[in-house]
Amino acid sequence: MPRNHLAANISQVAIAISIAIAGSIGISGSATAGPKLNVENRGAPTLTAGAASRSGNTATMIALQAPSQKTLTVAVAPTVFIYISNTTASEGIFVLKDENENDIARMTVALPDQPGIVRIQLPETMMSEALQVGKEYQWVFSPVSSNQSGINTTFINGWIERIELSPNQISRLNNTDPLGAVDLYAEAELWQDALATLAEFAATNPNNSNLEAKWNNLLNQAGMGNLAGVSVDFAQAVASNN
Repeated sequence: MPRNHLAANISQVAIAISIAIAGSIGISGSATAGPKLNVENRGAPTLTAGAASRSGNTATMIALQAPSQKTLTVAVAPTVFIYISNTTASEGIFVLKDENENDIARMTVALPDQPGIVRIQLPETMMSEALQVGKEYQWVFSPVSSNQSGINTTFINGWIERIELSPNQISRLNNTDPLGAVDLYAEAELWQDALATLAEFAATNPNNSNLEAKWNNLLNQAGMGNLAGVSVDFAQAVASNN
C-alpha cells in the first residue's frame, strides 16, 4: 500500500477521533458496545477488547494504568504504556487534548511487529504547551493498518493529570539514582513515572538482570499484575508530526 494512502487513512482516523471526543458519541467497533469517550469520565481508560475494524484488523489494547484512577505524573510531557495484541497496524495515531478539547499534540507512532507493551513518550517539542499542574488531559490512541479501507474505529483513551512533588520528595529525588527514583515514584503511587523511569534506564542498560523482576513487581504493586511477564519494548516508540 502506498505511503500516501496510509497517510490519508491516518488523517481519516484523526478526524474520527476528534469527532468522537467532541460529541462524546459511542463507536461500535467490536462484538460488544463500542467505547464511549465521555469527558466527565476520569476513571480507568476505555479500552478495546478484541475490537475489529471493517478492514479485519483486530487488536486488544490495554493501557498500563492503575485500575479505576486517572494517571498522575510530574512530567511536563506524558509517557503512556499500552499493551497491543496481534494487529496488522504498522503505525498508530496518538492525540492529546486539554480539558476544553483543544489539541495539545497529535502524532503518528511506529509500532513493533510483535504483540507486547509499547512505550509512547510524547516529546515536549511536539506539544503546543507543556502539561500544567492541576489540569487534566485526555489522550486517545488508535492503530492504523497499511491495508485499511475506511476508517478504523479501534481505539483506547485515558486521562492524565500533572501534579507537583513535595519539597521532601524533590530533595530525595535529587539525591538518588534512577532505580532509587523508580522506588520513590512507586512510593508516591506515580506509577506512570515509575514505569517511564525504569523503561528509560532499561533501554540503556539492557544487560541488567534485575530489571524484568523490578518491572513485574511494579505492575503487581499498581494492580496490573495481569500484564506481568508480557513482552515490553523499553525503547521509545518512534513518533513524528502528523
